[in-house]
Amino acid sequence: FKVKFVEGFTQIFDASNNLTLDNTDFSGKELDCLIDIEKVYGPLNDKYGLVCKIFQVRVLEEPCMFT
Repeated sequence: FKVKFVEGFTQIFDASNNLTLDNTDFSGKELDCLIDIEKVYGPLNDKYGLVCKIFQVRVLEEPCMFT
């Protein structure tokens, strides 16, 4: 997944549920997200996908289990 911070739209919280204003590096971190799935598309070159908006992100302190 690609996660993009949109200033004035996406709220980012730390693991203690405190709102943070810095542009956090999400690489290798586990995220807890509140999303809205706007639409489903496909087939487009035999691929399907979702268009999602992320309203809130909480960056958890545990490292991500996926690489």
